[in-house]
Amino acid sequence: MRGIKIWIIFLLCSAISAGSQTLKYVEKEKPEYLDPIYAARNAVGFRILELVFKGLASQDENGNWVPELADSIPPLSETMVVPLKAGLMWPDGAGFKNESLSAEDITFSHQVYMDSSNDYGGRDILESFSVKEGADPSTVRFSLSQIDPRAIPRMSFRIMPRHVFSDTYIEQGEGYTKFPFGMGPYRVAENEDTYIKFVANAQYHRGAPPIENIELVVAPDDRIHSVLLLSNQVQLDPILRSGDIQTIDANERT
Repeated sequence: MRGIKIWIIFLLCSAISAGSQTLKYVEKEKPEYLDPIYAARNAVGFRILELVFKGLASQDENGNWVPELADSIPPLSETMVVPLKAGLMWPDGAGFKNESLSAEDITFSHQVYMDSSNDYGGRDILESFSVKEGADPSTVRFSLSQIDPRAIPRMSFRIMPRHVFSDTYIEQGEGYTKFPFGMGPYRVAENEDTYIKFVANAQYHRGAPPIENIELVVAPDDRIHSVLLLSNQVQLDPILRSGDIQTIDANERT
């Protein structure tokens, strides 16, 4: 998790240092589907999910778990009632509908992950607790099978919007799996074979991101990644290879 957070910081710093409102980064491939069920299968997908989605808690720069979509984190116990931050709105498409985050979104997301018809690889991690709505739509009640210090990170699964689904089965296709949105700093605006464009979520609860657009550029031949960097066609490659170092070093000597 901390590595993913560092990735986000690196993205923003790269764009800011370039003085641009668009940051392009290169990957060898892109996932066919971008939702939390199917994208969470490799590092490329995890980097995308961190741009688009958030959970109830996240790690700070010191590795401590702190509230994200939760208003506070209660003490660890077999029954934990978690209050949600007020006023968090879902970004739907090009605008914002009057749909706010509620306990139903959290309970539904947990049901999606636990639905055996979805090919989700982390289901065993979420089996250690159940999730229900609390006394009102702004609280969530977690019941743990046993007190476990890993409960907070396990309860911080990525939240999906209940109002766009009719069932807990997430069908692979052109809908949400291709153009997902969550409570993260960006949402997917374009999804083509050779690139994905992310645009800033102006309603992001931590404030609008300083970079308006992020583009993932697909270049299957990783031998040209350093060339793309040196020509400023992209500003970041999240993977550092020994060949890249040699190419960049040779360019600096000329």
